[in-house]
Amino acid sequence: MRHCVLAWSCLISSALAQRTWIVDAANGAGTDFTDLPAAEAAAVPGDTLLVRSGTYSPFTTAKGVTVIGVRGQTVIRWTNALGILRVANLPSGQTFAAYGLVLENQGLNIGALSLSGNAGHVHIEGLECRGAAYPVPSGGLWVLRCASVTVLDCGQQSDVHLSCSSANVAIAGCRLRGTKAVLDTRLGFRAAGPGLKVDGGRVDVADSSMTGGDGAVSFSFPPYDSAPGISLVGLSPTVLRVRGGAAPAIRAGLGTTLPISAISGAGPMELDPRVQLQSYLGAPLIDPNVQATVRTLPGLRAAGGVLGGNLSLTHFGEATQPCVLAVGSLGTITTLPFGDLWLDLAAAVILPPIFADGAGIASLTLPLPVNPTLGGRVLPWQAGSPVGSGLVLSNAAAVLLR
Repeated sequence: MRHCVLAWSCLISSALAQRTWIVDAANGAGTDFTDLPAAEAAAVPGDTLLVRSGTYSPFTTAKGVTVIGVRGQTVIRWTNALGILRVANLPSGQTFAAYGLVLENQGLNIGALSLSGNAGHVHIEGLECRGAAYPVPSGGLWVLRCASVTVLDCGQQSDVHLSCSSANVAIAGCRLRGTKAVLDTRLGFRAAGPGLKVDGGRVDVADSSMTGGDGAVSFSFPPYDSAPGISLVGLSPTVLRVRGGAAPAIRAGLGTTLPISAISGAGPMELDPRVQLQSYLGAPLIDPNVQATVRTLPGLRAAGGVLGGNLSLTHFGEATQPCVLAVGSLGTITTLPFGDLWLDLAAAVILPPIFADGAGIASLTLPLPVNPTLGGRVLPWQAGSPVGSGLVLSNAAAVLLR
């Protein structure tokens, strides 16, 4: 009970006044707008767009608004490469959040969501991508020069890949899969892509799987081989951590003739020993040019978020060890000897310790109040726990209240 009082008193005291706009392609009762571009134009930072089931046009925004869809039924569709949904130049101090969207490409099938040049925070949750039947359904999330991005529970029902360049990104509970190699008569033979590509910044992954795209054979072209689960480009200073979870895995795609590592490229990374690795055709699990430090990296995952329901937090650490959870707001990321601190400690609430079981799993369930003023708020968490003789911070895990 004390957990609840501390956490929700923090939330209620910091809730922002906002307006909720109803977006409904069918123009049902209470509709404010029938498409997203008009709704985005009318919204101001702090507003929420509640989007009902239907198909909508893409939009570009630089505003700290929240878009909440009906998971699996709110579709944003585009027909050409210029129609990618974009969040660009979001100012510092603002948060853009999206939940439950299906991004569907009916054209050349080359992209989905683009985040670029954002000084504010971006939270993406429950994202799925799908394409036309031709050539291969797929979709990607591109993150370029962003100060703070959290990604939760994406790609569970579709193929979603993620590319990060000079960006700080915390990923939890996602299923990432790279594009398959395919012969496209309009674009030529497209090579397979990795599930996760990293080139600069801080990328922190917990309780997730990353699988490379499969290769392909054509009678007109040389065979195109599969891709790794993670491609570490190594051209820019990078901090990459891949943490533990329920079933974390990094796998190469199924190829043709070339052995493929689970992790390829060049540069440093940290890897939890509980992460399963699978290469193709006997390749090394990790490319020799990747400097991987293997050590225990506790992971944190959040789930839930429906007001009136429950919020669940799961920490994957060491057996029987205590875990301290903190909730608050995201600040400037601070690098400490025991990890990267994403939370603003001055505004954080620290909960009493909970203890892991024999498998190293510590869980906490909190009831969410029925408080409409909290809808659209992104709630970030981070944990600290002892590993060996020292303290180690978890990844940041954020969830959208709705």
